Amino acid sequence: MLFKWNAKYKWIIGLFTIYCLALLNVFFPMIRFESRILNLKFINGIMCIPFVLFALSTAIHKWYVKLSGALLFGALSLLSVIIIIFNIYAITHMSVGEYDPSFKVISSYSYGQSQVKVYKIEGGAITSFGISVRHEKEVVAGIFIVNQLFNNNSTETVVVEFERDHIVVNGSPVQLKENVIF
Repeated sequence: MLFKWNAKYKWIIGLFTIYCLALLNVFFPMIRFESRILNLKFINGIMCIPFVLFALSTAIHKWYVKLSGALLFGALSLLSVIIIIFNIYAITHMSVGEYDPSFKVISSYSYGQSQVKVYKIEGGAITSFGISVRHEKEVVAGIFIVNQLFNNNSTETVVVEFERDHIVVNGSPVQLKENVIF
């Protein structure tokens, strides 16, 4: 037997899985909070997981597992520090009313118990503005399931036509699902 599956390994695998799923959710949004500030604070909390994983990996007795864990989770800790710094900067520069000019709702359309929202997004350093179209459904108070229907970081205009069971974004039809994702 290579090594025994004790509680430390189970914690490491469980926390690493949560971290990977949350990091995937950052870049490909599926679950969001109603408040942009709460989204950023939640991400900051998740980004603290590699520090715990680093500490757990240094407590392992096998040197090769300890070394590989320390290298992997040390690198992830550095990535997390960068994300946390950017998030703290964004949180501190949002106005009191939680107005975020980098993600502003332009249009909204109700579809059953969900909504399709068109956002104007700030493209950052490479572009001026972009457009994002999302299908959102509230599952618990303040928590939404999100399906990204359209995202273009280099355009300032978009033509969205709302039909009965689908929408047309810049001439391309997109089928809407009752439960947003499934």
